[in-house]
Amino acid sequence: MQHELDKVDKEVQAVTQVLSRTPNNDPNMRLLLVCLARAHSKRFQLRQEPDDIHKEIEYRSTVLTLTPDDHPLLPFTLSELGRAHSTRFHFLHNMDDNEKAIEYASIALEFIPEGDPDLPRQLVNLAVFYKYRFERLGELTDIGKAIEYELRAVAMTPKDDPDVAEWLANLGISHGYRFRRLGEPSDLEQAIEYQSRALALTPDDHSGLSSRLDNLGLSYKDRFQRLGELRDLEQAMEYQTRALALTPDGDPHLAQSLGNLGVSYSIRFERLARLDRGGDFVDVVAYNAEPDVACVLFDHWVVLVGVERMRVAYLGGELLEPPESSYPLRRE
Repeated sequence: MQHELDKVDKEVQAVTQVLSRTPNNDPNMRLLLVCLARAHSKRFQLRQEPDDIHKEIEYRSTVLTLTPDDHPLLPFTLSELGRAHSTRFHFLHNMDDNEKAIEYASIALEFIPEGDPDLPRQLVNLAVFYKYRFERLGELTDIGKAIEYELRAVAMTPKDDPDVAEWLANLGISHGYRFRRLGEPSDLEQAIEYQSRALALTPDDHSGLSSRLDNLGLSYKDRFQRLGELRDLEQAMEYQTRALALTPDGDPHLAQSLGNLGVSYSIRFERLARLDRGGDFVDVVAYNAEPDVACVLFDHWVVLVGVERMRVAYLGGELLEPPESSYPLRRE
């Protein structure tokens, strides 16, 4: 990493020096600014210093002012500026950046013709920005927009395109969000349909396989809680168990996977009023997790205590009390 950082430091320094000697009306000014913005973007990814993402946005904003409306790279310029604002939104959590991301991505779409191979990706990016705003503000129109753009992206992407699984997975998650807000069964059915199709297209060695399994498991759990069909809960646990098996120790998502599966065992235990493996799962979490994972699981203790309370009710013994800071486990 240090070698890469040294390399990009030299790149920033070199382009900055050339830029300082370049007149404002030089035809190469735009290209130099693009190169400098790209270098700051790379350095931000490596060092995570806010100054680099600020600089990237500053330079990309200047590039936009130098780009005529009929320039063939205008959509790309707008899209990259929107992406940079979205990156800063995730780093600093300022909603103004997400608003800018939506604004620039929306304008970029206006300049991209139907049939352009880059159009599906731009639609999905804009959908993601709307989804972020929905998560923050809860406006139904935003999740509706996200679904609209994701549907368009899926419709225009060939079935053998390697990106189509990602589009389908995103679309399924969006329908799941709207179901949890409105409770419409059609959204839940579509969430399961699209996530199942995405999973069928996901290779065994794909880095996103675990999350797709876990999310599909959550959708089946939602349907169980809606309709009460035990086979849906069993299906949920099957996918969540597979997701957990693919999640290595030390993975930041391990605590989530453990918690999600723990909730499912707790629900099944309550439904069937039997010991089954609920208590065993508590032991797995409590004694086999890595120390850093165990710290995260402390915040999910209420889930585990729910399982333990049911075991104690049948076996007798001392009842554990959850800490005051505990809260229900959530997976978006």
